[in-house]
Amino acid sequence: MSNIVAIDNFTVTSQEFVIPGGGLISSVAPQAVLTIVPNQGYEIEASNFTVVSSNPEVDVPGSYFTQDGENVILTVVFVTTATMPNYNLDIKICMRGAAQELGVTIDGDVFYDTQNATPLTSTVSYSNSGPAESTEEILSQLIQADTGYYFQSTPTISLRTGDPTDYNLYTSASVFDSNNRLTAIRVNADYTYPFVNHSGDEIDVYAHAIEIPIILEYVTGYSINTTVPATQTIRNLAITGVQGADYSLTIDNGATFSNGTNAITGILPSGQELVPITFPAVTSTQTHNLTFVVPGTDLSPDFNQPNPIVFQRRVITSIQLSGTITSGDTDISVTNPTPLPLDASYNFTQSGSLTHDITISPVAGFTISWTATNSLVDSDFTKTEADGNFTITQGAKLLNLGSSDLTLRVDITSPFTGVQNMSYSLTDDIDTYITKTYTCATFDFDNSQSAVDSVYEYADCDTGTITQDTVLAGGVVTGQCARVVPAPSLISGDGNPPALNPTIECP
Repeated sequence: MSNIVAIDNFTVTSQEFVIPGGGLISSVAPQAVLTIVPNQGYEIEASNFTVVSSNPEVDVPGSYFTQDGENVILTVVFVTTATMPNYNLDIKICMRGAAQELGVTIDGDVFYDTQNATPLTSTVSYSNSGPAESTEEILSQLIQADTGYYFQSTPTISLRTGDPTDYNLYTSASVFDSNNRLTAIRVNADYTYPFVNHSGDEIDVYAHAIEIPIILEYVTGYSINTTVPATQTIRNLAITGVQGADYSLTIDNGATFSNGTNAITGILPSGQELVPITFPAVTSTQTHNLTFVVPGTDLSPDFNQPNPIVFQRRVITSIQLSGTITSGDTDISVTNPTPLPLDASYNFTQSGSLTHDITISPVAGFTISWTATNSLVDSDFTKTEADGNFTITQGAKLLNLGSSDLTLRVDITSPFTGVQNMSYSLTDDIDTYITKTYTCATFDFDNSQSAVDSVYEYADCDTGTITQDTVLAGGVVTGQCARVVPAPSLISGDGNPPALNPTIECP
């Protein structure tokens, strides 16, 4: 038999012998072989073991250790004169030795796929060793974008081949430029050693940098109203472009900038630059030329707006206020009036009226009336006031004025005017304020002289629904109420056409 005893990171397998009492031990077992086996993750060497002491039956100096692969064999030699007592004998051996933790190795390759960055695209081998279940950094590499380049996408490190539970792959130490662009980053790999060696693992590092865009400082455009009244006026020129672009401006015919002269220079801030221009009062038609001076202005190659900018100055004595009303009903039409003249640049109240005539088609078969008699108010209209102001005091609903069926008279007051025309329009179509009343009459459908049935068609007086009635052969329908438009008609059969019956009124 054998017994296994566990001792500090290794086990010892012992032997048992059956020897008669009083007999020589060496006659049966001149020696005993004990096998020492290291635990997983550990190693033992014979040279590290010695026998310190044992029972008198053991030849301690003669006992020895030998290496057997990963195991160690202890050969216990018995004294040749030792006899077996008449009872069981346990032979205890005191030995000195220890197992050492076994170093696990790892090796593999790192594949660098880089563009416009260092290190260059390459394959780099790595190897290391350490105690099982310990963790160690096996890779830490700074990835640096070339000058003038940055990483639009963050570089990555990933495991292509290997046990992912053994690796911790991550990035750290990101470096950004003044515009928050990523220019460098460190890729790292920590490895936790298993109990067995690994080789052939593969790690991928991907890092493609792109060129940092060069933003050229250009003036790209401007905006300003180039129609200037005859009175002294200040207008702002809004210059757009890239922050840091230079501009240089001149203007003629007495106009000046904020520095009191006809020339000014500056540098564009973030957003846009507002350059005030003072135009003097004029008494006759005149123009001003505002020029971006080159050189002096960093004009974009794509700049496509007029340069110089021409401002028209007109001495205007009168403007027009026009009104427009529309109809959404094809049978109702509106005749809009000629515009109302007003004095221009006038700071006293002016008033007037515009009359809109509303008529219906002469064959419409209905009459119109105002649904409600209350006047329309200012908020019922959409106004364009430009550099003046006006109020619609009322939209008076009138009946049968002149040749029109209805009339809307729009009364206005203007406390001040500029030099630009003004206008209004009724927000909703005029027919939304009008009620249509259809003309109805009674008709006879005479099929008395026919040998076949006849079908008559007409529009219902109340709803306008097109209705068909069949009149049997030899029959007559008297006093059918129907709309005059569209006129009732015979659509089949050979009865008489529908005839107006003036003696019977519609109910």
